[in-house]
Amino acid sequence: MKSLLIILSILFFAGCNDGNSQTDNTSTDKEKVQAYFFHRTRRCTGCIGAENVSLQALKDLYSKEMEKGIIKFQSVNIEEDENKELARKYNIAGSSLLIVNVWGEEEKVVNLTNESFAGSSNPEKLKEKIKSTIDSMINE
Repeated sequence: MKSLLIILSILFFAGCNDGNSQTDNTSTDKEKVQAYFFHRTRRCTGCIGAENVSLQALKDLYSKEMEKGIIKFQSVNIEEDENKELARKYNIAGSSLLIVNVWGEEEKVVNLTNESFAGSSNPEKLKEKIKSTIDSMINE
């Protein structure tokens, strides 16, 4: 019984230390921003185009930060079982682009779905919106 208590205590304190290191905002290699492009299995050309333009804008603006893992992009099929909880968390029912600040104590979510779909015809405007959104998150 004592062994079990000792093991549980070690695991508890190890978990506490991991949690503290995750909230250490001084690390420059920590993920700060997560960009999600949510979609369904069957996709139209507009949805595919919106995702491609959004990803390209991120790569053009933040390639170094993406390589370091500070900014991440994830394409998420909301119809796959492993993604349903994430879609529920953000109340997603269709194609959507969310930029999420995962840095700090409180998560901040910015929905850029309309801008991503309009980005097919005006990629520079989408780039500007992504840049202003992410820069404000990184510099908070």
